[in-house]
Amino acid sequence: MPVDGDTVETRFELRKGVTYSLTAAGLYGYGDPHKVGDAVCTWSKGDQAWVPQPSRRAKRRFGRLALSVNGKLPFGETCRASHTYRTHITPTKDQPLRLRLLSRGQSSKGRLTVVVGRKRARVGSALPTYPRLAPAPTGTERRKGYGLIAETVSVPAADADGSYTVGSVRPGVTYRVTVSGAVRLGGGVRSNGQCLSIGGSWYRSASVDRRVPGQDHGNLYVNGAPFAGRGSSGCASSGRW
Repeated sequence: MPVDGDTVETRFELRKGVTYSLTAAGLYGYGDPHKVGDAVCTWSKGDQAWVPQPSRRAKRRFGRLALSVNGKLPFGETCRASHTYRTHITPTKDQPLRLRLLSRGQSSKGRLTVVVGRKRARVGSALPTYPRLAPAPTGTERRKGYGLIAETVSVPAADADGSYTVGSVRPGVTYRVTVSGAVRLGGGVRSNGQCLSIGGSWYRSASVDRRVPGQDHGNLYVNGAPFAGRGSSGCASSGRW
C-alpha cells in the first residue's frame, strides 16, 4: 500500500463474526535518511531509538505516521525490531478494509505490506525480506613492502576486499592521507568516502538501510577505521579530504 496518505480499500469483504489475522510489515522514508517509519513507530534521531509516536513538531508537519485500519490503530504502541506487526480482528458486519498511513508526506518513499488471512494463517512468505547487513571493515592483514614515501591508490566501490598500498607505513612516521573522487553505491546513492549523497543532497552521516537509520554508511575505511578528514568543499560535492 502507498505511504503518501492515500486510502486503499480492499476489493474483498471480511465476513461478520469471523476472526482474521492482520499483519503489516515494511519501512518507508518521509524526508532525510533518518526520517523513517513502519506501520506503528518512527525513528527518533534525538533518542536514537524507535518510538511509538513522532514528536509534536514532526506530527504537525508529517502527521501521526501510523497505519489506520477502518479508522483505528489496531497494532498498539509497542515497537518491534522486525518491523512486522500482527493482530486479530473480528468484524461486526460484512465490510472491506480501509487502510491508510496517517501521513501528510506527498514525497514519502517506500511501501507497507498488509496481509489479511484466517486466524492461524501463515503469511511469512508474503512479507518483505531484506538482505543481510555487511559488518564494518576490520583491520587489514599485514603485508610487507618497501617504506612508503608517496603513493596513489584506486579504491573501487565494488571491491569487497579493499585495496592496498604497495609500500608499507613505518612505525612512528606521520603520513598525510588525501582522498578525492566519488563512487556510486546503487539506487542513486553516491559516496565521497566521508559523506553520502541521497536523493541529490549530501549528508555527513547517513544510512542506506531503513532498518538502521542511526548508522553511518558509505565511509572509506583505512586500516579498519573510518576515514575522518577535513574537506575543503564539505559535503556539497565530490569533496577533497
